[in-house]
Amino acid sequence: MTEFHRSPEWKRLTRKMRPIYQGQVDAGQAVCVDCGAFIQPWETWAVGHIIPAHQRPDLALAEWNTGPTHHGKSSPNCNQKAGGRMGAQKTNSKRARAEGKEYPKWY
Repeated sequence: MTEFHRSPEWKRLTRKMRPIYQGQVDAGQAVCVDCGAFIQPWETWAVGHIIPAHQRPDLALAEWNTGPTHHGKSSPNCNQKAGGRMGAQKTNSKRARAEGKEYPKWY
């Protein structure tokens, strides 16, 4: 979870949007913003971004830029997987620099 997703602004927005999307999920009409598949009423889900926050931070708190997304172990390809890859890339890059294994910028 990024620093942004821990912010009071994001938490406030998700509290506002979740009841709106809950009705769609309960009716079986909610479409995941990440994979495009329907979110079944028994599946876990979260409020996610249509355009990722790391790509367009200026749109991160726009209501129209949110939607339901699969969450948890049932759908590992949605929501948090992309964030996990970004975090792993940062961690691995820092480790490589510390160990002197990173190629120079000009390479």
